[in-house]
Amino acid sequence: MSQIILREKLALRHPILIVALAGWNDAGRSATIAAQQLISEWSAVEFAELDPDLFYVFSESRPWVQLTESGERKLSWPGVSFYAHRTKSDDLDVILLVGTEPALRWQAFCREIVEFARELGVSMVVTLGAFLAQVSHQDAVSISGWASPRQLHERLKEVEVSPISYEGPTGMITALSTAFAEAKMPVASLWAALPNYLGPTPNPKGALALVRCLDRAFGLGVTCHELVKASEQFERQVNYAVQRAKLMPGVALFQAEGESAKPVETNEASSSTSTVADLPTAEEAIRFAEDLLRQNRKS
Repeated sequence: MSQIILREKLALRHPILIVALAGWNDAGRSATIAAQQLISEWSAVEFAELDPDLFYVFSESRPWVQLTESGERKLSWPGVSFYAHRTKSDDLDVILLVGTEPALRWQAFCREIVEFARELGVSMVVTLGAFLAQVSHQDAVSISGWASPRQLHERLKEVEVSPISYEGPTGMITALSTAFAEAKMPVASLWAALPNYLGPTPNPKGALALVRCLDRAFGLGVTCHELVKASEQFERQVNYAVQRAKLMPGVALFQAEGESAKPVETNEASSSTSTVADLPTAEEAIRFAEDLLRQNRKS
């Protein structure tokens, strides 16, 4: 029996499915921030969700409780939801699948999503991810990826998406992308490389790079004005944190210039274990991104 809960039946035109899942494959939450930006800009409508009971460990991904305007307590469960957007184009709509990476039954999860995508007549899938790398926050965010079939791979090359060469442990985004490819559905996977010295700090600059790459490759017609502002403020705040760190002895620094970020020697006599991530964060710059995620919890 399908675990998909359909709240509204929609007539969609050859939709493209965009997938972003919070978790191991979402460094700096850039992938989910990007998806939430699209949902917000398009006022996309939630029309389906996956019953979470079989796929999540709720002691690890806990439900979220909040108060409604009337003072009642509302509980939101972790999981994934489907949103739909009707574009101005005559032949292409968009579905966004956003949520949390499941903890259990990954193969069953993939089968559910792939089958539902078939039922919806999805013409192409694009998955979004982000990873930590030795790059600088001052540089343009590098996007890498892969695609199947070959024609789609060539399209990514045209928008300067570099090929992925990673081998090793992976997450649900790759598992789901592979499941679509094995089902002979066109699929592309886009990944943003983010500075490892920023750790889990929410990174709107990575989100903006993913959205812009999506737009260049598939002509979605997005503007992202607020995300542009958040990214600019984010970079200013990180520059400030880096400059402050250079004045503090014993702080493990990373250079913010050049093609990659490399460790700078520290004062070995100091017992400090602080890093750039311990300094003032970019809270002001990422407030917009946090608001997007908060809106998703409320929906």
